[in-house]
Amino acid sequence: MEHGPYVTLAVASFVSAVFPLVNAELVVAGLAFGLPNPNILLLITVATGAQMAGKSTMYWVGRRAAGLSAGKYGQAIERWGHRFQDSPKSVGALVFVSSASGLPPFYVISTLAGAFRTNFATFILAGSAGRLLHFTVVGLFPLALRSIVI
Repeated sequence: MEHGPYVTLAVASFVSAVFPLVNAELVVAGLAFGLPNPNILLLITVATGAQMAGKSTMYWVGRRAAGLSAGKYGQAIERWGHRFQDSPKSVGALVFVSSASGLPPFYVISTLAGAFRTNFATFILAGSAGRLLHFTVVGLFPLALRSIVI
């Protein structure tokens, strides 16, 4: 049972990436605060990896759905997709900001990145860097709070 909380975190983080009503941040913060000796590096790594696995799922859902789009939606995706493909640094920056801050929602950006057929490697690298930063802040805050309270 030593790794049970981390397995739970992995499942919750993946599910929250696909179903945003589940909140991985609450699980990370709760475990960081509640475990007697939390392995913060493992918490951050598991949350980041599982979230990016889920967001990759959303990327591929968006990519598949864009291929099925017809009419004005298909034309809009094609028109905007060229803008995204022609500016990989801007897309990488948008993915990073979204994954680090949640604004715009990373769920939406993940799906749109797939729909616009942005480079998957750019998506993974920028998204992972942002999520790593995000979960580092989320995981360290309760530890700082706990050191003050306890």
